[in-house]
Amino acid sequence: MKAMVFAVCDREESYAERLAQHLKKKQGIPFEILVFTQMEALWKYESENQIDLLLIHSEMAEKTRIERFSGCVVLLSEGEIRSEFLEYPALYKYQSCDRTFEEMIQIYSEYKNKKGEVEKRGHTLKKNAELIAVYSPVRRCGKTNFALTLGQILAESRPTLYLNLEPVSAFLWEKENNYQADLSDLIYLFRQEHQNFLYHLGSMTRKLRKLDYILPGMGWELGKVQTQEWVQLIEEVFAYSSYEAVVLDVDESVGDLPELLNVCETIYMPVLEEKTAQEKVMQYEKMIVKSKKESLMQKTEKISIPYVEQSDPEGLLFGKMGQFVRGILKNER
Repeated sequence: MKAMVFAVCDREESYAERLAQHLKKKQGIPFEILVFTQMEALWKYESENQIDLLLIHSEMAEKTRIERFSGCVVLLSEGEIRSEFLEYPALYKYQSCDRTFEEMIQIYSEYKNKKGEVEKRGHTLKKNAELIAVYSPVRRCGKTNFALTLGQILAESRPTLYLNLEPVSAFLWEKENNYQADLSDLIYLFRQEHQNFLYHLGSMTRKLRKLDYILPGMGWELGKVQTQEWVQLIEEVFAYSSYEAVVLDVDESVGDLPELLNVCETIYMPVLEEKTAQEKVMQYEKMIVKSKKESLMQKTEKISIPYVEQSDPEGLLFGKMGQFVRGILKNER
């Protein structure tokens, strides 16, 4: 799919470059980001190329040019907007880059819906796309620490996305002091605006070193999402974004867990040596056999994770957990 052009135009070059560089780190967005600090250069480029989304400082905007512009225009404001531009959407300049992009995507999505545009996208599923699940019937076994470390290591060599499907997850919540879009919002938008899903995906991703992730959803509603919806969402991610690997951190809250695990190439199952934990694993395997999903056991790798006190995701990467995960991946190659 050809990338669309998102142009940022502001006389303050440091601001425009900072925003552009931040967005270019987002691996899932379908935009080519361009920066302009001079009006002449912007309109010269626009006369020869298509610009789909333009974020331009309100003081640089020219009424006649904006009226002739064929794409979506959003004004960047430091306060008031001139009266002739009140009909155009505007964003406050001095806010976070993530917040700016989230609002931009919302505006662009509404713009496309009003125009009645539905993208005709060819299915371009990458041959090397890999869906990996981390699941265990055992609790307090280091599952999420392992999944986050695995995701960070995979992201060193290929674009990777981490999704935590648990309805109650402590992952990074203590670092998020204000509301940000999460996985619950993404599944809602996937249902409501299927054709604009990829734009929303890109606006919601956060960074953990090179790994992209979306904040986990909070609430039991996440457990009500149908397994087929998760599968369809993941297929969209692989087909129309640059991601080559997706790491799923899952538990029994997924509606049809065996069905979701069945579409994964690899399943890592952290286990413990204690008797109760072993009995849970045995019970899980009996359930798999009873449901005639024995193929899951062939793609499942049981692992005994080393105990670590470090819970910071970045710190895990450079400690015993990182060494453990690299060892597993090295032995599989």
